Amino acid sequence: MRLDLWITYALLDLWLSLTPGPAVVTVIGQGVRHGWRRAAFGAAGISSANLLFFGLSAAGVGAFIAASPVLYLGLRWGGIAYLAWTAVRLLLSRESALGKVREVEGRPGPLFRQALAVQLSNPKAIVFFTAILAPFLDTSAAWSIPAQVGVLALTTTLTEFPVLVGYAALASHGSRLLPAGRLGLWQDRLAGCCLLGVVGWLVVRGS
Repeated sequence: MRLDLWITYALLDLWLSLTPGPAVVTVIGQGVRHGWRRAAFGAAGISSANLLFFGLSAAGVGAFIAASPVLYLGLRWGGIAYLAWTAVRLLLSRESALGKVREVEGRPGPLFRQALAVQLSNPKAIVFFTAILAPFLDTSAAWSIPAQVGVLALTTTLTEFPVLVGYAALASHGSRLLPAGRLGLWQDRLAGCCLLGVVGWLVVRGS
């Protein structure tokens, strides 16, 4: 797997993890009500759902590659277009993604299941994971596609989990630095700019 592809993916994943969304909202709500240590079980639920999405996405991408290189090329450029569309949405957002989340019992099991359900019930998540995988897979590399997907899945887990726990810790301690209001909007816009940069790099690399 190419090092430049992995570094770009890791940076993209970091910025997207920092951008407020359903996963961040969930762990913040859990952190406020039950403390960051309990909210870590919610973060684990989010990561578990993401690993499932990676598995499903990898199977889909692998099928495209096996069926036809042309189909895979279409999936790759479709993924780049999807990333560009996501960047534009972040840049044009008018209000932060943060909101209220339903309260659940503070034991590890319910917190884990709530976060798992939140992520699995997001219909855009599987599409998003499929979209971002294809542009970062190198069909000419010595590593197999499953091995490359495994590296990307591990990268996402090791990146997103501490970010989610960090948000929960800020919420637990009542920090004013939580991404609400205009700060949340600027996070969205900054993530959108970074995402556009990644899109440009992928376009140049693939041309």
